[in-house]
Amino acid sequence: MKKRIFLLVMVAALTFSGCASMGHKAEKVESISAESSEASENSEASENSEASESSEASESGDGYEYEAQIKDEVKSIVASAQDLTEELEQINQLNDKYDEMQQNAETQGEMNDLSVNGKLIWKAEAESLLERLKDTEGVSYDDIYAEYQNWEKYVDTMAERMAYIYEGGSIQGMIIMGNAEGRYRSEAYTLASTLADLKGEVAFSFPTSVGPSGYYGYYASDNYLIVTDGMESGSYDVLIHPEGSEEIRGTATEDEETGDLYFVSDDGNMSAFLSCWALGAGVSVTESDKEAFTAGESYEFTGRY
Repeated sequence: MKKRIFLLVMVAALTFSGCASMGHKAEKVESISAESSEASENSEASENSEASESSEASESGDGYEYEAQIKDEVKSIVASAQDLTEELEQINQLNDKYDEMQQNAETQGEMNDLSVNGKLIWKAEAESLLERLKDTEGVSYDDIYAEYQNWEKYVDTMAERMAYIYEGGSIQGMIIMGNAEGRYRSEAYTLASTLADLKGEVAFSFPTSVGPSGYYGYYASDNYLIVTDGMESGSYDVLIHPEGSEEIRGTATEDEETGDLYFVSDDGNMSAFLSCWALGAGVSVTESDKEAFTAGESYEFTGRY
């Protein structure tokens, strides 16, 4: 949630950079956006110098200088946590720490580089959970690991598709990395739930609410539904991509009575109710002139990532 608020403030500031009411954060983003190329080059040179001198530096490239440190911190949390619920809570707190570091960066280049840390945190957690599943009786580890490897091949694809709103913008890369972080977090939650069941942790629960935002539909197909948080609280940006047909973009708001999302396409030619759950999403069409959807019909997108 903290990251979402931060990103919304950044987008608003970049869009309305002339508004003084945006306060300190907006002024900071304006300053970042207005930097001259010479200042950017000097800043980048300084950052590269610091990274090369750090004992934590990685050969992976810019933005990965905390990779080794993050892996050690995740290992420490896994070793000390009393159960999987506490473990996920502490991993979320670790994520918050690196989010704050990103928010306090002095340049947008730094922000972009530091945005990889959330992905690294949840990838390390997912890999740790896989290792423990490997040593747990009653699980078909080979099947789980094979599915994980196949899913991981599509993380970048899903993350890029989910950033369609920011295409061509200066923070698109940071948004893509945040989406990748979210995919690894979701996978870690799923693996933790599986491990908790096998270990008999009946009190296991997710420490944070997932909400309707997500990537729905099998990740390896071209049939998918994307729901992301909108600029206004309670609003969502929606992209529906039926396989073999044109994509449909629009916005949705939550229906207070049912909890479903009421969707209207940008061109006004389709409306529907979206039902989002842990294993997929449904689209109940109320009005449509789209070839792929018929009014009165319901369609499902199986899988949530």
